[in-house]
Amino acid sequence: FFEQKKNYWGGYDYKISKGKKALLLKIIKNNSITYKDTEVFDLPEKVNIKKYLSLTKQQSDFYKKAIDGIIEAKGDITLLENSFVKLRQITSGFIKFISNEGEEVKIIFDENPKLIALLELLEEIGDEKLVVFNDYTITGDIICDRLKQEKIGYERLYGDTEDKYETMQRFLKEKDCRVYVVNSKSGAMSLNLQKAHYQVYYESPLSPITREQSDCRLHRLGQEHKVFIYDFVMKNTIDEKILGFIKEGKDLYSEFYKDPKILI
Repeated sequence: FFEQKKNYWGGYDYKISKGKKALLLKIIKNNSITYKDTEVFDLPEKVNIKKYLSLTKQQSDFYKKAIDGIIEAKGDITLLENSFVKLRQITSGFIKFISNEGEEVKIIFDENPKLIALLELLEEIGDEKLVVFNDYTITGDIICDRLKQEKIGYERLYGDTEDKYETMQRFLKEKDCRVYVVNSKSGAMSLNLQKAHYQVYYESPLSPITREQSDCRLHRLGQEHKVFIYDFVMKNTIDEKILGFIKEGKDLYSEFYKDPKILI
């Protein structure tokens, strides 16, 4: 029923053969049952920690303008999307937009509470390895630039990474490579990172499915230690809303267009 294809992690992906889905569903109807991995495997404890941070004055000023943009959009989908993205970017320490002259403008904030919290956590956990999930390419740039400045060994996985498998292997095998900066779109579904047991969501994925899958990169079969998963959450911002909707099994991005007022 399935076609096998080797993926870039050295394993295999399986895609159902064209035209066979209906037959497969007919065969397994009423004869299948699903378990969560935690119900099947004796996994170590997973500890979720929310680290609450406050917006700086600069972030707060930009955040208020983005909220005003939602009000002024009056239902315009493009303007609503722009405001939604800006809110997420601001909590992570930057903002990117198109100026009135049509030029792309990128502002990196002078102070970044999430970046400071990341460095503090690295100091706290000593020589332990840390996986950092993020959603935006610029966020990855900011994190990696700072790690380089601090002379902290790291690897990065995102859309432009040429040898994805090699980055994972270096993170897992080389002692001086302490941090793996992973874009959720590139690594939430496929990585085997159970040699590490500290994980940070610098930005949480919006999708509950992607979030659940990224949680399983460390907390999975083969993990021998308690796993600590941190969320860096800017208080009274979209960060809190995202986690609240994920807990309900909902995607804030989808719900926002039904009722933009949920962010006001």
